[in-house]
Amino acid sequence: MILTTEMSLSVIERFSSREIPVAFLDSGKVGPHISNIRIDCEKGVHEAVEHLLKLGHRQIAFISGPVRFKSTQLRRQAFLEAMKNHRESLHTEPLILEGNFRLESGEQVVREMMTLNSRPTAILAANDLMAVGALRGLRRAGLQVPRDVSVIGCDDIALAGLTDPQLTTIMIPRTAIGASAVEAITNWSH
Repeated sequence: MILTTEMSLSVIERFSSREIPVAFLDSGKVGPHISNIRIDCEKGVHEAVEHLLKLGHRQIAFISGPVRFKSTQLRRQAFLEAMKNHRESLHTEPLILEGNFRLESGEQVVREMMTLNSRPTAILAANDLMAVGALRGLRRAGLQVPRDVSVIGCDDIALAGLTDPQLTTIMIPRTAIGASAVEAITNWSH
């Protein structure tokens, strides 16, 4: 089972040619002995946007990961679609800033947001590490979460429960993903 954002095609081809079963998580290309376990992150992003809109937010920013990754593209597109569904009630165009999936980039993006004339009242980050970085950046800017800015992450990592305040996050069903990956591998093995 391979949980990575990118991998050399030659390595994948070696696994396949040796008939070694491989299961990717949202990143590999399906082929002989190769499965790709797909996560419906788009649904989670739509639900997060709906939640923020119900809280009254109309200026929502999205911190994406690097655009070269498929998971980033899917989450970014889901954000744009969810925002498009509420175009009439929004105060501004959707704001998307690119991070790199690391904590520091979430903080850097918040520094960039602080220079905008019209700052977002909510942030949705493509992963929890960037969301935690955003929390730190907001605190350093003198803003309180959730009073001044709401923040939602994605992945439900253990660190999300240790922040103050606790990070709201989109839960990824790890047990179901693991079971699907094991099933895919064992089915190829038979």
